[in-house]
Amino acid sequence: MATVTAVREALVRRLDRIPGLVVRPTFGLQPAPPVAMLVLGVPGGSASTPGVDYGSTFRGGNPMIFTLRVLVSAAHEESAVHQLDAYIDPVGERSVVAALEADSEPLVDEGGVMIADFVQVPALLFAGPMEWSGAPYFGGEWLVEVRAT
Repeated sequence: MATVTAVREALVRRLDRIPGLVVRPTFGLQPAPPVAMLVLGVPGGSASTPGVDYGSTFRGGNPMIFTLRVLVSAAHEESAVHQLDAYIDPVGERSVVAALEADSEPLVDEGGVMIADFVQVPALLFAGPMEWSGAPYFGGEWLVEVRAT
């Protein structure tokens, strides 16, 4: 069974493919944009969106749900929106979806061992002005589903 840490690290490696984006495996207190941060579960989540669904037996693995937050500088609104749009686009070198779903390839650990059947990004939960640690940013939050083996 894949560990949460192994899955998180593998997701970070996929996101590292996006040029210029600093990727952190967890939410940081003082991020320097542009930055991507992962958290297990959905902030303010519920039993319908658990971080790890231990009761699921579908395909023999445990589904894991992460929230990915990408923050860009809010110093210039037009530039921020343009930069955020590139991360939101479903294709392109800065696309979060394209980097994470990686042509439907299984997720592998550092040694190349498969740790998840698939990664999918079913939804962008929010995009626009947001605050983090008291500072203004423009950002987006994506739901990331992983079927760990």
